[in-house]
Amino acid sequence: MEKKIDDEKNEDEINLLDYLIVLTKRKKLIITITLSIAIITAIISFIMTPIYKAETKILPPSRSRTNILTQVMGNQSEGLAGIANTIKGGKSIYRDIILSRTVFDRIIDRFKLMDIYKAKNRKTARKKLKKMVKVKTKTRVRGSRSRIITISVYNKDPKMAADMANAFVEELKNLLNNLAITEASRRRLFFEGQLKQAAENLVKSEDAMREFQEKTGILNLDPLMPAVRIPAVAAKFLRKKGDLKYNEKLFGIMAAQYETAKVDEAKDSALIQVIDRAVVPEKKAKPKRRFMVIIATFTGFFLAVFTAFFVEYLERQSEGGKDKGRIETMKRYLSFKRKK
Repeated sequence: MEKKIDDEKNEDEINLLDYLIVLTKRKKLIITITLSIAIITAIISFIMTPIYKAETKILPPSRSRTNILTQVMGNQSEGLAGIANTIKGGKSIYRDIILSRTVFDRIIDRFKLMDIYKAKNRKTARKKLKKMVKVKTKTRVRGSRSRIITISVYNKDPKMAADMANAFVEELKNLLNNLAITEASRRRLFFEGQLKQAAENLVKSEDAMREFQEKTGILNLDPLMPAVRIPAVAAKFLRKKGDLKYNEKLFGIMAAQYETAKVDEAKDSALIQVIDRAVVPEKKAKPKRRFMVIIATFTGFFLAVFTAFFVEYLERQSEGGKDKGRIETMKRYLSFKRKK
């Protein structure tokens, strides 16, 4: 039993030596293939047009502060406040806007990319531009997720890369001015509609009170009024006066909240705060020649080793190996010529 184990170990050692013998025997082939691939890759990397990356970092607006509606109306206002704050503009929204067709078309027109890309239509130009723009939103700072959004633009011209990166921020701001993205903007739109409705209701209440006063001639409840008219007239008067006061109060609350939302929106008017403005890059981002050569060298080496063992295998089979017949059969099937 021990002898059998020793024989298996010797056989493993012999197989390992056989592998080393093949590598040393085919060392010229291995070195030639490895160096050739590395040199060709190096030449290609020097021929490739350098690409520069310009980067800008922006900070989208944070969640707006709690409005004062709850302070004015108490718990009854929670429903209204909830409606105003239901939809929150997150980082993904800003990323989608940056990569939107509207922003892309503005960049295409601004930098005449239809001519530069030699695109036949805008769809083709957008596809090419999308390959040159990266928007990164998932960054972490000391274990917590950051709100910073990074816009990277790649271009052959370093100055154009910087200009385009900054242009994306400008076009984002321009587009956001017409969109209700922030909570303050949504609240402003909501309370603008509520204020309009409250104003209409207030006008109706005032008209109803005026018509009642003109019809009855009563400007206010008078204790000297005939007793027979007091119950009916007083009920109508009090009801209309109550409606008027309610609508006046509601209008005042909505007007105050609308003004507050406008102030909050004005504070977020810039919407986007630029942390790092894109500058003209001094070093190219692509191609990474050293990385390309290193990867090509390792790939070429493994390819060369595989080739060496394959050549050795074919050589042994041509000398009468046990797989010679199988190889001849395979060659016959691979041949396009058929026997007549």
